[in-house]
Amino acid sequence: MPLNWDLVGTGDSEALLRPRDIYAGLASRPWPYLRHEQGEVLDKWFDRRGQRDVVIKQNTGGGKTAVGLLIAQSTLNENVGKAIHLTPDNYLVKQVREEAARLSIATTDDPYDPAFTTAQAVLVTNYQKLLNGRSAFGVVGDGKEPVDLGIVVVDDAHAALARTEDQFRLRVPASHEAYGQLLELFADDLRHQSANAWAGLEDKDPTALAPIPFWAWANKHDEVLKILRPHRTERAFEFVWPLLAEVLHLCTATATATAIEVRPSCPPIDRITSFVRARRRVYLTATLADDSALVTDFGADPDLVAQPVTPGSAADLGERMILAPVALNADLDDEAVRVLARQFADGDQDGDGIAETDPVNVVVLVPSERAAAAWSRHAHHIWRVDDLEAGVKKLRSGRPVGLVVLVNKYDGVNLPADACRLLVLDQIPRPLDSVERREAVALADSTVRLAREVQRIEQGMGRGVRDGEDYCAVLLLGAKLATAIHDARHLALFSPATQAQLKLSRDIAGQIKGEGLDAVRQALRSCLTRVPQCRAQSAGAGGGALRRARDGAAGSRRSAGGVRLRGHRPPPGRGRAGAEGGQRHRRERQGAAGAEGRIPAPDRPRGRPAGPGQRTRRQHFRPAVRARRRPRAAQGGRGAVSRRRRVPRGPLPRRCQPEARCPGAVRGSGVGR
Repeated sequence: MPLNWDLVGTGDSEALLRPRDIYAGLASRPWPYLRHEQGEVLDKWFDRRGQRDVVIKQNTGGGKTAVGLLIAQSTLNENVGKAIHLTPDNYLVKQVREEAARLSIATTDDPYDPAFTTAQAVLVTNYQKLLNGRSAFGVVGDGKEPVDLGIVVVDDAHAALARTEDQFRLRVPASHEAYGQLLELFADDLRHQSANAWAGLEDKDPTALAPIPFWAWANKHDEVLKILRPHRTERAFEFVWPLLAEVLHLCTATATATAIEVRPSCPPIDRITSFVRARRRVYLTATLADDSALVTDFGADPDLVAQPVTPGSAADLGERMILAPVALNADLDDEAVRVLARQFADGDQDGDGIAETDPVNVVVLVPSERAAAAWSRHAHHIWRVDDLEAGVKKLRSGRPVGLVVLVNKYDGVNLPADACRLLVLDQIPRPLDSVERREAVALADSTVRLAREVQRIEQGMGRGVRDGEDYCAVLLLGAKLATAIHDARHLALFSPATQAQLKLSRDIAGQIKGEGLDAVRQALRSCLTRVPQCRAQSAGAGGGALRRARDGAAGSRRSAGGVRLRGHRPPPGRGRAGAEGGQRHRRERQGAAGAEGRIPAPDRPRGRPAGPGQRTRRQHFRPAVRARRRPRAAQGGRGAVSRRRRVPRGPLPRRCQPEARCPGAVRGSGVGR
């Protein structure tokens, strides 16, 4: 009888708990070995796997997807429970499942698949599948039994934050009957706050923006509920209403000519019980500048978020030369750069009209259709989200495709090796919805706003370099992008590895500053032809990134210590740096409040109650001055001494309690979740 080797050793899974061992035990491995940086973070995670929240930071293109899948498989092997790997969209769901197939890891995209429910396969799905009012995993109050999860891997956590906030936003379009009823309800409040903004709404001005005063929204909560609740089963409401119904009075509402948008200050993530109760939660990110967002949006433990897992080196970072032509010479307009990009795509790198080198793939990232139109004369292809899957396959086929424009896709697209040798970022994505537009005005030039811009820029620049052997030249169009790579405030928000490459690029730019387009061509060619000196300097930049990466880990602790919620104190033990971080963020949030009429103004003096019969938290405490005179001899010759203390007047109103301010707050902790 021949031996069945498939049955040999199947009972001993102890050796397959460590992710490195799982990979080494694969019968068919996509790579001979894991990258050194991948092995490092996997070992560190394994040592900390008992911690509920773990943040893993790797450079863009550092192999985070494989890391997340191996972590999920390790958890399944340990019999901790079911495993979910979350991605921003369905396009990335397919990419992750393809990667899992190469790793021989069983996956499914169906939450009802027996392989998932019996913890035999990893569920790969998008954020929306988990985070919605009719989630297959259960929502508080819907009668469903929550799904018991062993681990949730949040891939591209920087993108997850935006998707999560969007899932917790209710949009009432102008064509809906509730839109007119809400405008009528708040007409006096909006008119009193800004007559001009109200006139814009009446005129259907597309630029009109009118925040509904928060005190008016809270005071008329019952009327708002009567207007919106009857529509809770409609398509536009059913996936959001169960998430917001209990916290509607705490939400922020903004009116525009096209819709009224309602969104909480921080997502009530505790409505998704399965996620909140998951035994392990792992956040994978490359460019998350503000770690405290994981605390406010996902309820992560601030002490654990402050200790991210990072590789000990930057060897997984490929070579990038990053130049902003407008910063080199103000006479180099954007159209000249578009012509240069097309010439490189055609193999005419010296611009003499003759193709003397092989064509290269040039990828241009633009934020809008309007920006894409400026490239129409030069582009071989203009692709939108629906064209992305087929288009990326063409780029990665190894054959020249030419100059390709991708519309509003700054993350989640992997273009390794010859798929992209010249990457062009044309402008920074601008805010589109009413809440983002309001915050953009209120937080202009703040650290919060700058961090969001830098995150998008860094994500975009990472599309063309996917491993340590890869290389790509990057051109930045527009004054805003040029400022981002030269301004000290912006530079401090980039990852340490990107900062090292920007330093090298600035040294190159300093030598060709004031020169014409030919100097830019020469610099780009030195990168694309792999000039030895350029490669040597890039390797040196990686060493500098290593030192900065270690310092960056400490910086992330400071970031996580300053919890973003207004009115919440930093967690105990966070120290002076954490407190300062929280105070700085509160000042910026208060600036945002001022822009929308939420701070005391001449017609709303400090101390005015929020509504009839209601007191603010400040008014709840009555300063009492109690003077006590003692004999001068007993006081060392001093006179009367006054002692000032706060005396509470009755029970604290619910609107002043921490848990009322943020639905996810933990009682007694002072930390918003």
